Amino acid sequence: MSGGSTETDAGAGSNAGVVVKDRASWSLPIDPYFSVDFSNYQIEAEQWLMRDCMAEGGWDYRVAVDASAPLAETTSVSWARLFTPELAAKYGYRRAPDPRYPLEDEIEAKGGLDSDQPQGFLDRRDVCFDQVREELKQAGAPEEPSETEQAVSGGYNVLFRDAITDEVHQAAARWHTCMAPLGIVDLPEEPWTAGSMYLPPSLMSAWGWTSSFGKPSADEVRIAVHDANCRETSGWSEALYESQWDLAEKFVEDNKPALDALLQQHNEYIKKYQQIIADHQNK
Repeated sequence: MSGGSTETDAGAGSNAGVVVKDRASWSLPIDPYFSVDFSNYQIEAEQWLMRDCMAEGGWDYRVAVDASAPLAETTSVSWARLFTPELAAKYGYRRAPDPRYPLEDEIEAKGGLDSDQPQGFLDRRDVCFDQVREELKQAGAPEEPSETEQAVSGGYNVLFRDAITDEVHQAAARWHTCMAPLGIVDLPEEPWTAGSMYLPPSLMSAWGWTSSFGKPSADEVRIAVHDANCRETSGWSEALYESQWDLAEKFVEDNKPALDALLQQHNEYIKKYQQIIADHQNK
């Protein structure tokens, strides 16, 4: 399962550290720069401010994010969806429960945490949104992405468009052959992203698939395990990982000064958010 133990320095001159090349966790050289930490700390800080503002108006408001909690078992540091035979046996194509979002089951079931709240709650919430934005602004949090962040993010968003190399195509053909005995009538030519809405329609219909939440059926687990094993034995997972690693490594090399500046900026914001969280947790 592992892609070896090669290391790359993704942050010389910063605190990004060394990224260990490990296919099991789908680690990539971009991880220190595009981790989930920044956005989750921002959201959690906003929600603690919202909680106190709502309380002043006589309403209970629950914080739905815990940025300091560990990642879900099926999520990599930079948001990649992990899918192995072991994970497929536990979750099928579903996401593992995410400790960072302790209320996600309730949110999914209700279609939103505030979906059943009265109009008075919603009116107060609108007032608090404006108040919280101003409080964050006064605390020095960014209102809009910086030019550096916009430029770097633009490159990141198209980073893996060239990841499907000849090796990946050849491995996909082997995967397709490996999957054939399952008799999936609309089997695509290459693997789909686990947990996404790109599952073959015949499987989505058979399983009543509407989202990646919930528990898989025995049939879903059976097919998911077969699929995950085919991705391994065909060499598809390895070929895709190696291609993405190479692209990410070059992206870091080509954009190092901007990435290091962005990382420093994000770390400064995270400290501000952590302080806000600590201050309001202790009220």
